[in-house]
Amino acid sequence: GAVWRSSPRPPAEDEVLSIDGLDRWRIHERAAQPLQTGTLDAASLLDRLGREGRLPLGAPGRLQRLTLQAELEDWAHRVVSAGWLPGAPAPSTTVQVPQDLQQSLPGLPAIWPLKGFVLQPGGDGSQARACLLRLTPRALRRSGGQPEWRDEALVLPWWNQTLLTACGHPVPLVVVASDRSLEVPPTDVEQARDALRRVWQAWRDNLQDRTPWPADATAVRAAFGTSGQQFQALERLGERDPAWRRQWGRARDWSWSPPGEGSGPNVAAWQAATERIYGDFRRWLGDLDAGGRSGSQGEEA
Repeated sequence: GAVWRSSPRPPAEDEVLSIDGLDRWRIHERAAQPLQTGTLDAASLLDRLGREGRLPLGAPGRLQRLTLQAELEDWAHRVVSAGWLPGAPAPSTTVQVPQDLQQSLPGLPAIWPLKGFVLQPGGDGSQARACLLRLTPRALRRSGGQPEWRDEALVLPWWNQTLLTACGHPVPLVVVASDRSLEVPPTDVEQARDALRRVWQAWRDNLQDRTPWPADATAVRAAFGTSGQQFQALERLGERDPAWRRQWGRARDWSWSPPGEGSGPNVAAWQAATERIYGDFRRWLGDLDAGGRSGSQGEEA
């Protein structure tokens, strides 16, 4: 009988046809661990991802792989340029909290996990410099005519550096992101302890009021965003957390007058609450913009 040549096979429903922003973020996230330990081989990692079906096939896939490899190699180069020498001496992912801090701040754990961060102690004859390293596939600046810091990407780095300094480890914070590298010298120990006490006490007060303050990007946008961003973030917080809604109500019922500006008792109370939790962080961000105490250095990728 007749044999018909088969038509070209259409792509499978789960076949990757292109790499979007989320895919790129996941690839960088996967590269972060071997990058910290000095074992990143960008080409091998991308070969493995290709075999797993996570990269496009054909000429478009080859072109995107070359772009990704260049991005990962640049990221690795900036980590080394920041003074990070994996394995010499062995880095730490936790910090021991001194007893006097534990006693003065009830509930503060004896061992604090530096989630997503690595502390390089330096010294001991090593060429490695002491620093707190954060590798993130996020950009630190929003694009636009007047770039601004992504506060949700920097609040945790600020907190971990403040905690480390308060515990007697005043080391520079080094954040190597997808768009730039940032280095921030520490404050003095007493200043860090004062900030830690203010934030910890405000956090505990919220817990006692049964209105836990979520430490996530939505809460940060609710505190720092434009009025429109604040409104949307507050609505999301109210929808997902009944305790939050009982405390603050719904943002749509607040007094937002004129549009873009908040007024009325709800807005005033919200501004006071965010100042207690994020006031020190807000001033730290201001120092980055002013190029003051922080001595921030941005390096474009």
